[in-house]
Amino acid sequence: MVLEVSMPEGADARYLLAIVPGDCRINFKSAARAIGGKKSAFAAPEMAQALTDCVMGAVPLFSFDDRLALRVDTRLQQVGTLWFNAGALDKSIGLAVEDYFRIVGDDCCADIATPVKITA
Repeated sequence: MVLEVSMPEGADARYLLAIVPGDCRINFKSAARAIGGKKSAFAAPEMAQALTDCVMGAVPLFSFDDRLALRVDTRLQQVGTLWFNAGALDKSIGLAVEDYFRIVGDDCCADIATPVKITA
């Protein structure tokens, strides 16, 4: 998901592509702190689409825009395969987690999500 991050001391907002497991929710404060910000919220859909060149729901796990920082929740280092939409809502890709982190590096990892508790 694409977030707009408020930066300290009146600096311009930054944008963050936050990758979290499907069974978690984003921790907006932790995500902001991961890039030196104070707080974050979902970016406007128009800005998210401009930064990713994708419709919402089809954003891949990579940032191709220098204005869009990437942070991946550390829990995803433990999964075997990452499944994601590949720029279109009707196309999906599976990528071995080792290959993904070989491409993006481990420096993009941060604790930015909170597991969802299921109650019956």
